[in-house]
Amino acid sequence: LRGYPGYQCPACTQQSGEFIAQAKAFAKADAQIVLIYPGPAKKLSEHADEFIRGKTMPENVHFLLDPDYSFVNAYG
Repeated sequence: LRGYPGYQCPACTQQSGEFIAQAKAFAKADAQIVLIYPGPAKKLSEHADEFIRGKTMPENVHFLLDPDYSFVNAYG
């Protein structure tokens, strides 16, 4: 995901919603979905909570925080 560039990204919101909606199909394929929410560590939890508010995460969907872009930078 894009994280919080000053607002909740509409493209990320739509894309993550589509993955969540297809979670059962992924589960049938024995697949896990990992959503990584990057951003500065300060207020990252707040923004992430806002992003997932109202969404129910199926068992095979994992929402992870990436404080200070550690994963993003390692991934390149």
